[in-house]
Amino acid sequence: MLEHDESNDDTSSSMLMSISNINDMIIMSAADLRALYLKQLACDYQKKMQVSLNTKSIIIFDRINHQAWKISILSDAEVINDVDILNKNQHESSKDLSSLDQ
Repeated sequence: MLEHDESNDDTSSSMLMSISNINDMIIMSAADLRALYLKQLACDYQKKMQVSLNTKSIIIFDRINHQAWKISILSDAEVINDVDILNKNQHESSKDLSSLDQ
């Protein structure tokens, strides 16, 4: 029951993944077994991600964790602002240096 698909470049690939022998054992090539394994991994990953997307998290802010959240947001904003200032100064410095070269 093993079928092959002949492609245009004279190579054949296995289309049917398994065959049964007299002892009802399933025999498949290593490539087919690997393809089946990868397909199963992809299905498992998809199921886990779907569960993760369907899970709704609820955050209840109280005075303590709200204050920590606020400090975290403000410190992130400060870091972003500092990086923007550094990038602006670096850009202006490179303009000044390029004008000196001319």
